[in-house]
Amino acid sequence: MSGAERRPPSVSFETALRILRGTFHFEDVLQSSFKELPCYDDRHFYFEGRLIPTAQRRDTDDGTAGKFERFVLRTSNLMFPAGLVEGLNAVMLHLSSRGINCSRPIASRVGRYMEMIPGKEISQTGHYPQEYPVRVLRFVSGTLMSELDAECLTPTFLYSVGRFAGKVDATLQDFSHPAIEDFVNECWDLQHFSCLKKYISSLSEKKKIAMANSVMKLYEEKIEPMLPSMKKGVIHGDLNGKNIIVQQSENSTAIVGLIDFGDCVHSYYLFELAILVAHTMMSLSHNNRMELVAPVIKGYIDEFPLTQEELQCLYYAVLAILCTTGVKGEHVYATEPENMHMQHYIPHAWKLLSQLLHMSKDSVEALWNITTVEPCFV
Repeated sequence: MSGAERRPPSVSFETALRILRGTFHFEDVLQSSFKELPCYDDRHFYFEGRLIPTAQRRDTDDGTAGKFERFVLRTSNLMFPAGLVEGLNAVMLHLSSRGINCSRPIASRVGRYMEMIPGKEISQTGHYPQEYPVRVLRFVSGTLMSELDAECLTPTFLYSVGRFAGKVDATLQDFSHPAIEDFVNECWDLQHFSCLKKYISSLSEKKKIAMANSVMKLYEEKIEPMLPSMKKGVIHGDLNGKNIIVQQSENSTAIVGLIDFGDCVHSYYLFELAILVAHTMMSLSHNNRMELVAPVIKGYIDEFPLTQEELQCLYYAVLAILCTTGVKGEHVYATEPENMHMQHYIPHAWKLLSQLLHMSKDSVEALWNITTVEPCFV
């Protein structure tokens, strides 16, 4: 099944209104606010709605009925069984209960955080015989980190990004869910990096094929033997500037929240840091962007220490993330040209991958201060 085939149907405002009123606790929705948000393989619809009074609801939400608030109606793709979606909801509720502001689901009229809705009730066009998981999430207000001007990405701010990521992983250390532990995300989880081989041969440029094969060999030789000694747990799996929410004031920029938990997996913490480092480098336009991620690494380690052996594999893990982004991104573009979610990253991923492969591991680690990283435990 292709990504286009497993992706949920689009939702009209009329259908959304029927679902929100009939299945969830909404008494009104502003039609002018309803719009689809960019997403790789799910469907996200932003809207402003008003909940019915708390006394008439089965959930114990925060009692803000009577005024219009911001939400996201999310229909998940067929790769996500109901149990996994319940697990993702549990991740958000766990983080929220521990003081981390993030997307979180609201209960339906029957008290569930997810409802399975037949495709034929979502779309009157096309053939959608399956049922899709449907949720309503509270919208996290702020600005996407990816939209910040370059001058805002100071070493101090980037250090706070690393610390925030480390805090998320530290908070999830005591969390577990069987559906997340059983879920295999071949596309993006680096512990299944070898699954990328089937896409490499379809690349159109010989240089890209050579780079991808080189990274695959490095992963097999340098990372795979070390995996048994590395720490694992539930990770966000997609820490990038489009999922980290910030708030800007006149003199500072602060992280205020986290969104999009669709890539949560039970995997290695090293890979979480590698995702953050790779995507931060891709988002930086500075000539010294490799050096600028050093505070990100330092911040993460100060909040959630990794062993020196794990850090010695970070260079190879970042290569693997960039390779995955380039190879899988080009595959998505070739098979789903209408899906624009990945297109921004593809050229940046290949450019950075080429630069890193032409540098020695030691020189990159020197820029990242890997050899001097020590947790400060503050």
